[in-house]
Amino acid sequence: MKRSQARIAIVTALLAGALGASAIGPASAQEAAATTPTALAKRLPGLEAHLSEQELESMRTAGVLVTAHHCGCYDRPNPHFPYALVIVKTSRRELVARPEGQESATELALIAVRDGAKYCRADAEQPCYGEFNSPCEFTDFRYGALLVEYFPTCKTERE
Repeated sequence: MKRSQARIAIVTALLAGALGASAIGPASAQEAAATTPTALAKRLPGLEAHLSEQELESMRTAGVLVTAHHCGCYDRPNPHFPYALVIVKTSRRELVARPEGQESATELALIAVRDGAKYCRADAEQPCYGEFNSPCEFTDFRYGALLVEYFPTCKTERE
């Protein structure tokens, strides 16, 4: 297992434990798990500030859909910088978050709000970062300049 894959596996294990979700799987899978709004709110501080009353009510009655995405240097056909993120889907929009390890728990840090292919800042609806075909393309755009120092060969051609 390559170093970047090991890091992603560790973050995934922490995230699965934090959310109580058993459906967070390998990099190629985009599996989902339902969780309660209360459990999610404990891991995503300020969640309610980004949701309407309708979204909160739908979460209370139907649960929330959480999808894990794992980007990596070995993604095909397009490699991506290693990044683990979680999409929290509500009835109206999707919140994009990344897992952050704390001393005794993993929390989710909100990094964007997604509406279709459009990704916007989490603290305001505008300005938006732009439109991206996948969460991994978004994280490459947003964090690639920081990650290239640690993964300099990640996006180079491989046989």
